[in-house]
Amino acid sequence: MKQKDARMALVSEAIGAIRAVKLHAWEAEFEARIAALRSREVATLLHFQARNGRSEGPSRWRQILVSADRAIIHSADSRPSMARGCPP
Repeated sequence: MKQKDARMALVSEAIGAIRAVKLHAWEAEFEARIAALRSREVATLLHFQARNGRSEGPSRWRQILVSADRAIIHSADSRPSMARGCPP
């Protein structure tokens, strides 16, 4: 992801030049630039997550409901039955 790469490049630059950053008191500037890049990265991630959630949502709900149905049916069928030779 391009935004993550840009943010990580800036973080690496700040760490690599930490003495110069501290000497010139650029901490706030680097922090603001990194925070801006991170907020754009998070916005992009949320956009993709929301878009994928809409397309996969119905199938996921269908899977959940089928699993719940199977669990209910299984619990109803799991009564001990002496006729089948199952121990209680």
